Amino acid sequence: MLLTWRKSNLGSAQHCAGACTCACEAAGTSEHSATAAADVAALIRQHGPTKDSVVAFIHAAGAATDKIRLLAKLIEEDASLVTTAKLHWFCERPWLDIILFLLHSGAHATVNEVDGEGLTPLAKAAKNGATCETLRTLLVWGASAPLAGGMLKVNADLRYAYAMYLRVDLQQAIRSAVHSTFHSVAVTARLLETLDSPARPFPVSDAGVAYTIASFLLDLKAIHTHFPKGDALTRRIHTALLHAVCSTASTCGNKLAAAETQAPEQQCFAVKDLCGRRLCLREVVRQAVREELTVWGLSPLCEAFEWRRLGGVERAGEGERFVAFDGL
Repeated sequence: MLLTWRKSNLGSAQHCAGACTCACEAAGTSEHSATAAADVAALIRQHGPTKDSVVAFIHAAGAATDKIRLLAKLIEEDASLVTTAKLHWFCERPWLDIILFLLHSGAHATVNEVDGEGLTPLAKAAKNGATCETLRTLLVWGASAPLAGGMLKVNADLRYAYAMYLRVDLQQAIRSAVHSTFHSVAVTARLLETLDSPARPFPVSDAGVAYTIASFLLDLKAIHTHFPKGDALTRRIHTALLHAVCSTASTCGNKLAAAETQAPEQQCFAVKDLCGRRLCLREVVRQAVREELTVWGLSPLCEAFEWRRLGGVERAGEGERFVAFDGL
């Protein structure tokens, strides 16, 4: 919910914008930079954040570290500021350190919001000359490149950043989601192994039994957070990850240590039916990345399978069954 101007300090938005502009212009020399940023921060504290006041703050002369310190103080006093002060506004001058601080502070919740111009923070940052590193940081924190639309087609820095994200950062995000998903299971299993228990009906201190019990606590929140069902790429990875980790949890027994640190290697996918080609998560992700690179003209396509034929392989009693995926 957007903050309104506090009644006890009521003043027009135009007056505050003018005051912010004056404070910004007063910071013409480096020796006054910290004071100028502090003056604008004081106005934000008094009246609440607006686009004009935030833009004046980030354009005030001074080091990013000084501004981060001031922002931290503002957020400490009013935690809602991190979402009220739109990430778009800070992307008018997209400094990496400030953007990263805001993302860590909770601004990632608004990373795909669209402003009045129809731009997401990623598109706004690219439009205003953000570095590739800054753009990759936004992508890692969940910004959707396809939502940037035309900007992704024409902005060279954004195109390069997205290609690097797909080839490098995405793999790390998948490993992180897998680790987070299995971590609570691992902790519970190791705790059960330390308990004294009777040999019958089953010894919970046995590694295999302990893991089987703990696997019912599989936490899928990390997958839903890292890969919400949005564009085609995240939808496919979301579906594939859910199936892979659930399959791993039900069949890997006490081999959790490997599952915690890397993507599951089970061939738990098949093309068309059980008699078709078997695939592991890595191969499914590779195909999704190749197609995304091709869609945006970042790499030629080397198609391995048709998505409409892809499904999961699940245990069914003593055998297996093929389960088709919808919407891929």
